[in-house]
Order: sequence, then structure tokens, then C-alpha cells
Amino acid sequence: FERDYGTKVTVVETTWGEIYSKLVAGITTGEPVDLVFMHQSHFPYFVVNNSVQPVDPFFDKDDPFWALHLMDNFKWNGQYYGLAGQSTVDAYPLFYNKTMFENYGLMTPNEYYEMGEWNWENFLDVAEQLSVDFDYDGVNDQWGIGGGISEKWVLANDADFVRYTDDGDIKLTLGEPATVQGLQFSQDLTVKHQVNVASGGDDLFIAGKVGMVLAGDWWASTLNTEMKDEWDIAPFPQGPNSDRLITPAAGKAWAIPIGAKNPQGGADFLKYFLDESRFPTSVKDHYNAEQKELIDLLRSTAKTSRFMGIGNLANIQYAVFSDVTGGKPIASIVDEYTPIFQAEIDKSIDTLK
Repeated sequence: FERDYGTKVTVVETTWGEIYSKLVAGITTGEPVDLVFMHQSHFPYFVVNNSVQPVDPFFDKDDPFWALHLMDNFKWNGQYYGLAGQSTVDAYPLFYNKTMFENYGLMTPNEYYEMGEWNWENFLDVAEQLSVDFDYDGVNDQWGIGGGISEKWVLANDADFVRYTDDGDIKLTLGEPATVQGLQFSQDLTVKHQVNVASGGDDLFIAGKVGMVLAGDWWASTLNTEMKDEWDIAPFPQGPNSDRLITPAAGKAWAIPIGAKNPQGGADFLKYFLDESRFPTSVKDHYNAEQKELIDLLRSTAKTSRFMGIGNLANIQYAVFSDVTGGKPIASIVDEYTPIFQAEIDKSIDTLK
């Protein structure tokens, strides 16, 4: 980049916990960086604390390089605050034990998907067939699904816990039907149908005792070295409220701090750095050609949650998910956490105003 652009780049390395303090320190001393990493748990926190600026002037919205569908998750009041390319997306494929599906004579998730029938109903059907109590002691020894974080089922149902409006407001959607439906299905997998092992799913998948796991696309490198059975990836099953394929994903982007001296240089550096034709990402190295094509599809349909950077909701969410997994009625969960969520939203909006 220095050679091609005739400029000098200084990379500031820090820890996860010090990203914000380093960002603020640079702004305070008048020496902010020109580009800073921003996870979904940092948004809108960075914005409401007046630490980053809109990036709209520094990129071409018509350039297909930029992943606008992901950047929309970092958009507020009509302006983008995060830059992201297609390779930025940390998609969550559905990993499945191909050997197990063959042994049970079941259609694979990909076969269902190709038929246009990879939905929650068929997902539950195969999960039930793969959940087995071999020793008849009333406890499963093999499960259809491992993990299954509640948030991901809400996202796949084209819902979330909050909605950002065009006029700069944040609306709480925790009690909306599509959100409730996602939480209920997640709970039913564990409590009602008992096809989901809520903890240790990743290890049990590797051991051949879980049929399907939702995990980050980077997990393939581990499976290639540790798993004996043949595995594959598929899209996440489409929720009944959604009219399109949605892939739950981890949201990450790069922001331009307030007072950056070379904001355009920061944006140009990011585009250079994320160009997979120049720097192929190591994630794809662990997939075959067909799987790489699917990863691209999943990246293009990625959706991330937008509540994690609002006040203390990133921590409060764990209590919500614990109650969901524990079997507490969803209506009671909504009633209990609605005022808590709303208070965190109000504090964030008041800070911005």
C-alpha cells in the first residue's frame, strides 16, 4: 500500500478491551487514527459517545466491493458509520455431519435447500430423527443440533430485538411476533423437543454425537484437523416470517474517528487491505470449491443483531438467553426485559441528542 499510494502507514495494535480507550486517547490528544475496528458490540456506542463520524463521503455506494447489506447494520439516521467489504462478513453456516446423515438415510440440509424446502419444519424433522437415546435411560446420547443461540433464530426469522428508524430513533421490537416466534422455536428445540444440547455442542459434533451445529465459517480449519466423520456446510434454515435466505453473522466493520487527519486514506487503505483478489482470506482455504461458492452466498445474505452496542445490552442478553434455554415462558421473558431494554435504549438516544 505504501508503494502503490506513496504514503506511510502506521498500524496501532491493541487488545480487545483497550480498543475504545485507545480510540478516545487519540481523539483527546488530537492524534486520532484514520481507521478503527468496530464490532457490532461497539455500535452505536462509538457514535453516541461522539468518537466516530459518518463514512458516506469516503466511499462509492455504487462500488460492488462494499457490502452495503452488512454496512446497513452500522447505519443510523440515514448515514453509514462503518465500512465493510464482502470478505468482512463472518458468516455462520450450518455445519452438518454428512456421514451421520448418510448412515440414517436422511436428506441433507443442502438437498432440502436445493428443493426450496430448507425451513424450520424440515429442520426439526431431521433433528428429531438424529436425536437418539441409545441406552434408554431417558437422556439423549446423540442430538440433532448443538448450541443454537437464541439470537440466531430471531435473525433467521427476519427479526431482531431493536429497529433503527430513519429519523434517528431506536424502537424496541423484543415483543413483536417474529421475534417472539424465533425465541419460542429456540426454546422448543431444547425444552419441548429435546433435540438440542445447549452446551458442549461443538465438541460433541467433532466427536460424532451431534448432527448439526451453527458456527462461524472459521471453524472449518478445526474440523479438518480434528473430525473423523465427513462434514459439510449448508445455509441456516429459513424462518416462517422471512421471505428470503438469511445468514446469521457476526457484525464487524471499520470506522473513521472524529478528527481523523486523513479519513479518505483510511477508507482507501481498508479497500486495499480487504481486496481478496490481492490478499485471499485464509478462511476459504479450508473449504472445497463448492463450499467456497456457498460461503460467498452466505456472506451476501448476512444479517447481524443491532442491539449489542446499546448501553449494557451486550451483557443483559445472556440473562435473556439463559431464561429462554431454561424454559421460562417467552411471554414472561418479554414482560420482564421490556422495561430493562427500553431503559438502555433511552439512555443511548439521550446521550446522542
